[in-house]
Amino acid sequence: SLLLLLLFPPVFYSQVFLPCWECYDFQAAMAHEIGHVLGLTHPDEAAAAEENMVATEAMGPETCAEPGAHVKANAKVPPESAMLAFTQHTPHACLSEDDLEGLNYLYPSCAGALEKPLCLETQSNVGWIRLLLAVTLPLVIALAITLALTWAVKRHHIARLRQAKAELEDAEHRLDEAKRKTAVA
Repeated sequence: SLLLLLLFPPVFYSQVFLPCWECYDFQAAMAHEIGHVLGLTHPDEAAAAEENMVATEAMGPETCAEPGAHVKANAKVPPESAMLAFTQHTPHACLSEDDLEGLNYLYPSCAGALEKPLCLETQSNVGWIRLLLAVTLPLVIALAITLALTWAVKRHHIARLRQAKAELEDAEHRLDEAKRKTAVA
């Protein structure tokens, strides 16, 4: 168990955590790039240039005729926007309320505009698979090697025990013959 405690942290870090931390989520990257195709920009860069906008009212029949009249400048950066300039380490690939407001502004709808984003993201278990491969697989291999070595050592000991038993029986047989010869003589 001490060996496991010594080996687990570096194996977990190098084989599970680091690859997941350095990767880019394909779904999040696609949502981001499709946002660009639809006309959205990076809100963190727009906020720095004081060009980020926020809706003052939800899109609907009252606001769809002139959507520009219902937005104001916003210096805050939305924390979970799919359109942030840096797409690495994104927690999910869904649109945020800020992203949806931007789409509602660019493509106003007088009826049926979404006010809250819908997220139909599928569950990915890549991290668990990495953990399984990085920890469980080497553990099973080590266990198999240990069992194979134990079996080989046991067979070797049994063979040596049989050889020692045969030598002992041979020595006893020679001792009995030597006793008989001395008794006869």
